[in-house]
Amino acid sequence: MSQLALYSAHLLLHPQLTKALKVLSTTVGRDKTYRLIQYFSRIIAFHLLRSGRKQDALKFDGLKGGLGILRKGLRIGKPLEHVQSAVKLSAQGPKVGLSGGASGAAEVERLVQICRQVAYAGYLSTDMVLYLQSIKFLSLPPAKLTQTATISNRLWLSGIVLSVVSGMAGLVRVRKEAQRLALVVDEKAEGDRTKSKALSAQKTALNNQLLLDSLDFFIPANNLGYTHLSDGTVGAVG
Repeated sequence: MSQLALYSAHLLLHPQLTKALKVLSTTVGRDKTYRLIQYFSRIIAFHLLRSGRKQDALKFDGLKGGLGILRKGLRIGKPLEHVQSAVKLSAQGPKVGLSGGASGAAEVERLVQICRQVAYAGYLSTDMVLYLQSIKFLSLPPAKLTQTATISNRLWLSGIVLSVVSGMAGLVRVRKEAQRLALVVDEKAEGDRTKSKALSAQKTALNNQLLLDSLDFFIPANNLGYTHLSDGTVGAVG
């Protein structure tokens, strides 16, 4: 019995479990975890349906739908965050790079980011209307519901496209800053090495975001009928 207690304590106090609980303690962590399960459920439901197991497919389809509604609830208030970010970016002057001085790419990046924040604020606002409809707080007529869903997906798609444009402008900015830094870099100067590392980290982050945006693009695009991917493919992309 004592061995079982020790084993249970070992599992409960395992660093990986502690790390997982820390992620789940944040709204962002819960949203990402729910998204992972939601889209995996979409893949499973699709393959179960194809194999003729309709009852099993309904279970995973229900899980997918339930988590989708839950995620919408977690995003209440998010539109204001994006509006606030847009206002802050608007109040800033021309963006200055790490190597000093403003660049055209940096300013394009800032302006596109403002538009992106506005698009996401609009998307999340309309998405909140859909959430209130799903929990029966609102009762929109079918035509109005369809129209709201279409507008929401268009704004979502616009936000993703703007994010891609911003990311590309960011990569141009980082490349130009790296070139400027290379002209004056002194390998013995700690400040120059710090700037070089910061630019490298920015480049990695921008490339990762571009990859994520490129995949996310297909979800609203498919919802709008611009692409014709299967539910399994959309689940894999998600």
